[in-house]
Amino acid sequence: MITATHPVGVVGIGLVGLAIVERLRAARIKVLGYDLDPARRDALVAANAVAAASANDVFGSCDNIVL
Repeated sequence: MITATHPVGVVGIGLVGLAIVERLRAARIKVLGYDLDPARRDALVAANAVAAASANDVFGSCDNIVL
């Protein structure tokens, strides 16, 4: 179950990934995400999500992950 205390992980913050992040954040769900491109990670932070240092950080911190 997705709860306010457990973030959803998103790996790949392109057009679709960012849209998913925005919808999760609109629903007040915490998001931890990662993308290889630093500009895409900046877009993630601009959407009020948290940028992880690596994809492994996302996998290790989140029970629910969107690829």
